[in-house]
Amino acid sequence: MGDGGQTPSPPPGPTRPRVLLAEDNAAMRRTLRELLEDEGLVVVGEAADGVEAVERAEALRPDLILMDLRMPRMDGIEATSLVKRNVPGVRVLMLSAYADPSLSERAMAVGADGYVVKGTSYQALVDEIERVTAGGVRPAPAGA
Repeated sequence: MGDGGQTPSPPPGPTRPRVLLAEDNAAMRRTLRELLEDEGLVVVGEAADGVEAVERAEALRPDLILMDLRMPRMDGIEATSLVKRNVPGVRVLMLSAYADPSLSERAMAVGADGYVVKGTSYQALVDEIERVTAGGVRPAPAGA
């Protein structure tokens, strides 16, 4: 009677990370989007090259960017450097076809928060996304 018949709302649950996909291969972007959405993540945008990745990151302010290493117009390393400078707090998980330690070192040097080799299991990718969004950093490439 005293509460007007309303029940208190439950406290809000943890928010799911907002993700930007930066990958030049359209089929890979589709696959990644489906995987992430199946895991409950929110894909806020896509970019087909490094220039678009920087522009969309600045406009959308995602929590996480899955950034392909090799893309047209601007590679993922240069794009990561610009994004980390221009979008405070964004996390970047680099995706690469190459399990080359020198590439992962270059990515980490410009601010990438992780490095995953394409072909890694989906579960390993999801685990890396969770680790990176929780603030962890691992310089060794996952899936190498």
